[in-house]
This record gives sequence, structure tokens and C-alpha cells, in this order.
Amino acid sequence: MSSTLRDRELIEAVHDRTLLRLTQSRLTQSRLASQPDDAVASSVVATCGAIQGQVRDELSRLDALISSAGLSASLAPAGDDAGQIHAIDARVDSYDTARRIAELATTVGYQPWLPELSGGAEQSFRRISRVLTLALPGDVTRVFSVRWSSTSKLDRLPSLLRPNTADWEFVGLPGFLWPLYFVIRPIRLVLERLGRSSSTGEGQLGPFLSTPTSLIDELFDFATIGPNDHVVDIGCGDGRLVIEAARRRGCQATGIEADPSLVVEARQQTSAAGLTDQVTIVEGDAETALAAGSLSSATVVLLFLPADVTTRLIPGLIGQFGRGVRIVAHEQHRIPATVAPASSEVLLGEDSVTVAHLWHGTAPTT
Repeated sequence: MSSTLRDRELIEAVHDRTLLRLTQSRLTQSRLASQPDDAVASSVVATCGAIQGQVRDELSRLDALISSAGLSASLAPAGDDAGQIHAIDARVDSYDTARRIAELATTVGYQPWLPELSGGAEQSFRRISRVLTLALPGDVTRVFSVRWSSTSKLDRLPSLLRPNTADWEFVGLPGFLWPLYFVIRPIRLVLERLGRSSSTGEGQLGPFLSTPTSLIDELFDFATIGPNDHVVDIGCGDGRLVIEAARRRGCQATGIEADPSLVVEARQQTSAAGLTDQVTIVEGDAETALAAGSLSSATVVLLFLPADVTTRLIPGLIGQFGRGVRIVAHEQHRIPATVAPASSEVLLGEDSVTVAHLWHGTAPTT
């Protein structure tokens, strides 16, 4: 029962967080049939085991931190210990406890997914949301979600009607006026549609999510990056992918990053690596860089962004870049792209797993 990294069942199992269960089942079937172990399934099980071990170590560290502050939370690996994600869930009794634990996590390096909220924005958030999410950057990004219980009828609202960060940033309100965000949301959406307001989009970038170190070569192989390429990383964060592309593949590389502090870090890392002649870090977003012609020579475009953000970007990128340009995104979550990728593949590292997708540009070349 052979499996390959482009096996559709394997890819869907990553999206559904059933990868470990699937590959363990395949190994069991092979052994019952007295067949050699499936090499891919064996590698997946080993990787998932490494992830589980790291998650449990981090869980113990967070549990000790929370207990030392006299707080109480029920911690568990996210996804029922599915073994494929570096994520931990904490369940608490109230928003106030969740906020205290989230603030505590920032003292050990975690970064909040949402910007700091106050006034009406915070009051709106605490009434319509049920989770505070944080991320710990590193060789592998770890996600920590603190969830609280509620019996509010607002839980039944569809997502389209729920105010989000875009609405809270659109206008600031004092705390007692928080219900007005239910009015502001449709107004903002209409103004965006009419082009009267800049679109911040529904997806949130959150903290920089780093591509795990153990997946870098696999990602570069999937994108077939070579010395003649010009690689662009949209949302490059600390610049690790463009630096490694230049170092490992000998190519030119450009990183696009909107966060000024990460731009500074990426430029410092580029200089420290002695790669300033190969790597350029541009402050701004993809649209600005495209308009300025900064990416006209790109042959490979990389994205590691939240799935909903990637979904919005892909159609525009396909139309912006010429034929032959490879656009590569990777994510464990399913990317509901309106344009199907030309190919998809599970990427497997020592302590990480993801699914990479490839699209080709369609703009006429000049």
C-alpha cells in the first residue's frame, strides 16, 4: 500500500489533521499483509512523534508558568494531539482569566495575534470572541490558544455579521458604545466595495510565522529554485527564506515585509550573512512592490501566510506575474483558492509537516 508525498489522501489528511492516524493505519495494514513498511508512512510517524514530544515539553513549560502565577487552566495539545501541529490549547473560565494568561505568555516570548485592543474594540472582542491566540516565533512557530466559555447568544451570529479587527481599526469607540460595531461593520464593507475606504481584508496576518528550518530545502526543491532564479518572499519576516535561498541555491532574492521592526531585523540578518549583493529587503506590501516594479524580474514567489490571506492574494498574483513564474504557498490548513494549483505535495521535515501548492503566472510576457 504505497504512498507518495503527492498522494491526495495524504494531503487531505494533513488538512483534516488525521495524518498520524492515516499513516499508522497504513503501517498496520502493511504489517498484517506481511509487506515491507511503507517508507513515507514510517517517516510521517517519526515526524509526528517528534512534534508530539516538542509540544508536550512546551505544554509543561506553560503549565508551570501559569501555575506559578496562581492561575488555573486546562492545557492540552491542539487537535487532540494529532501530532502534526505545534499548537497548544488552554481552556479557562472567563475572558479576564484568558487575558491574564495571554499577558503572562508574552513574558516568555509569545506574541499576540491581534493588536492591543481598548475601549469599545476590547468590549466588542470579549463579547463576540472566544479565543485569544498567540504565537512563539522560532525555528518552528508555536501557537498558543487560550479559550474561555460563554453562554452569549452572540455566539450564534454568522461570521459575516461579526465585527473583527478591520472594523475595530476603522473607527475607535468608547467602551459603552461597543454595540455600534454591529452598525459600523456593514458600513465599512459597503465603503470598501465602493472604493471609498482602503481594504484591510477579513484575514489577519498576526505575528510572523516562520517556515520551519527542517522544511526549507524541501520547499526549495518543490519550487525548483536554482542559481538563475529571482526569489521573492511576500511577508518575509526576519528574512530567513530569502537569505537561505541565496545561500543554499545561489540565486537573487527579495523579501517584502510590512512590519518595520522585522524589516530592520531582516536587513541585519542579511548583512551578517554577507549576502547584501544577493538579497534585498523591501519595506511595504506586495501591491506597493508590484506597482513600483520591484518584482518584475521575479521567477519564484513564496508565501507562508494565513490560509484566508493567501486565498485573497493568489488570483491577483497569478494575473500579475508572467508565464513561467512559479507561485508557491504552503500551509497545513486547506487553502480554498479560486484557482486550483497545478500541483500540491506534502513536505516533511524532522519536526514539521506542511502542504505546498504551486501555481503558474498567466500574465503575457513582454
